[in-house]
Formats: sequence, structure tokens, C-alpha cells
Amino acid sequence: MTSSAGAKGKRIELQAAAALSEISGWRVYRRLQEGRAEDHGDLDGVPDCTVQVKGYDDIVRAIREGLPAMRHQHRLSGRRFGVLLVRRRGRLGTKDPRFVAVMELDQFVALVAAATGYEISAAPGQPDTGESQAAPRVRPVRLVTTEPGAAG
Repeated sequence: MTSSAGAKGKRIELQAAAALSEISGWRVYRRLQEGRAEDHGDLDGVPDCTVQVKGYDDIVRAIREGLPAMRHQHRLSGRRFGVLLVRRRGRLGTKDPRFVAVMELDQFVALVAAATGYEISAAPGQPDTGESQAAPRVRPVRLVTTEPGAAG
């Protein structure tokens, strides 16, 4: 990686950390990259989650390369969830960096199950026939929005 690409990557990771901190109130920060034998993601501070950040102009390439890297880091970290944050096109220095969160489908299902209290009734690799589905355990979830004036 060239020093300019490394500097750009660092700026994008810092922007992602700032955006997550602002939206969530968590203290999200960039992990130090130097001298680590095992890579556990680009950001820390998101509870029980491995976070990988990509900022390529080609979003498809960012997902194609970022998901396997995130999955590997997720396995090493021992955390329950893993997510890839991809910066959408736009000027890097703007105050409104746009990121999308990309997850593997099994990670998304696990996250929704944990957030809502619903059980995952299908065995891995087997379709759910609906026959053995237990009544969902539902917990109240506080919805947070970043839209001004929107109900949450």
C-alpha cells in the first residue's frame, strides 16, 4: 500500500469512527494497525462487533474484497457480529460522510434475532418449514433516527 493510499484509508476509517460515534453515542475509535500479528478489524468501540472499513471508488470491489476480510477478522476476534462499512462516493472531506453497512446474511439474521429476542428456528443450512416455530420473545427496542423531526 502506498503512503497516499494508507493516508486515505486512515482518513476514511477515522470518518467511519466519527460517524458511528455521532449516531450511537459510543466511543468508536480506529484500531492501531502497526505491529499486530492478528487483525481484529479496523474500528473498536462497537459492542460485540468486528468492523472492517473500505473506501474504494468501486463499491462492488469494496464489498467483494471487504466481506472475506471482515469474515476472517470476525473469526479471529471472537465477537458475535461482523460488519463491513463501505464509504459511498463523495468528497472525502465533507461533514456528511456516507457509509453503508454490509453484512453476510447469517450475521444479519443473528443480529436481528439478538435485537428482537426472536429465536432462529431453522437449523443451519435447512429451510424453516414454519412447523416448529416458537412464539417470538419480543423485547422493546428503542429506535433512533438521524432524520430531523422524524419519529423514533
